[in-house]
Amino acid sequence: MNNLFLEKAIIRDNAALIDSQTLISIAEVKPIGISDLEPTEKLELCFQYQYFLRSLTFPIQVVLRLLNKDCEKYLYRKRMADVEETIKTSYKRNYKDVLSESEEFKTWLKHFLEMNARPALLCYLVVAVHSSTDLAKNRAAYAWALQLLDQRMAHCISRLSSIKFKKKTKANTSRSNWEKEEEEKIQEKKAMIAFGMFKKSSGYYSLNDFGNIKNGKQRIRDFIKNNFFEEIIAEKELSLQVERLSEKRMSNLFDSYCKDFVLLNKNGLYKYYSLRDLFDMWVR
Repeated sequence: MNNLFLEKAIIRDNAALIDSQTLISIAEVKPIGISDLEPTEKLELCFQYQYFLRSLTFPIQVVLRLLNKDCEKYLYRKRMADVEETIKTSYKRNYKDVLSESEEFKTWLKHFLEMNARPALLCYLVVAVHSSTDLAKNRAAYAWALQLLDQRMAHCISRLSSIKFKKKTKANTSRSNWEKEEEEKIQEKKAMIAFGMFKKSSGYYSLNDFGNIKNGKQRIRDFIKNNFFEEIIAEKELSLQVERLSEKRMSNLFDSYCKDFVLLNKNGLYKYYSLRDLFDMWVR
């Protein structure tokens, strides 16, 4: 499938031939937020990432992209004549109506982006294979490059996806009923150790003389109340999410660099919109 906005780029087989001798593949990486991690946890992640880099025998590129940060810049990045041409072509209006509507549309678009477009940090991993042969004309060379590219991308996805660690849930976060019950058991156990007691179905007993302690339950409650133990029980497994881009998503990604596309976050899902799409929304 030919990409309309990169003249020489050919996108197929989930890869992009960006010139006659370079074939690339792109994976989207959803990074782990490390702002609330402990220093030891950050260090653990750093070591795992270093291990990933040392495992590579080929170059990669990590691309960070911040979208929709400046709506005003987005609006005037291209001439409004393009918008007017879109309106004329799509809706067959006369020139004066087009000029009038383009101004209204520009005002609407500015407010729409301010309300709906939020800054989005995107992270991509780019893997490439370079050949001394013209891959566009030599099928055998293209098949070899694609096979090598698939192997490299599979290696990156496998290694990056294995970067994970157990993050302890903070004490002030919401917990399940099971976690609360387990914490109560731990609190009670610590109190019994402090009092030198043990528990049976019939009650509480002393470890010294194995005698029954009549007020054992109340003593335990009072001790827990006055000596609160802040326990961290739950652990959440965090890992990098890496997904190779399909042909359509790769095409949209390239288009968004070369044409006025905006990225909107709809219910946690990112979607690219063109000026034509946004104008259709405005008309409706």
